[in-house]
Amino acid sequence: MKLEPNEHGVWPDELAEHLTLPRNKKGWRGGPIAEIALLETPHGWLSSADYMLMSQAGGCYGLMTRPDGSFFPDRESAFADAKDYLYRSIQGYPDNADAKAIRSWLYRDCRGREQQQELVL
Repeated sequence: MKLEPNEHGVWPDELAEHLTLPRNKKGWRGGPIAEIALLETPHGWLSSADYMLMSQAGGCYGLMTRPDGSFFPDRESAFADAKDYLYRSIQGYPDNADAKAIRSWLYRDCRGREQQQELVL
């Protein structure tokens, strides 16, 4: 697969490094509670993040350049931006169990263990 964006400016998710907070529910066949993707391109780094709160809300953004068309200079900056997006997105749900799991994941697992492919509660 070529490392270049599609006609809409979205880069290939399949080539990115994925950090996932899975939904640990027996028989669950849907997506994870949260996921961060990081991709190094010839121009710099990109990040994406998504989350899904059961029966509440969800959101995401894809592997695209930043609004000003730029890239992150390094992996750490891209990772920090994705974590910030997730943290800001769940602030309106202080009592939601999935939001609590995301906060725990961001504080406990994403700090210092970001090299892992899957982070679990």
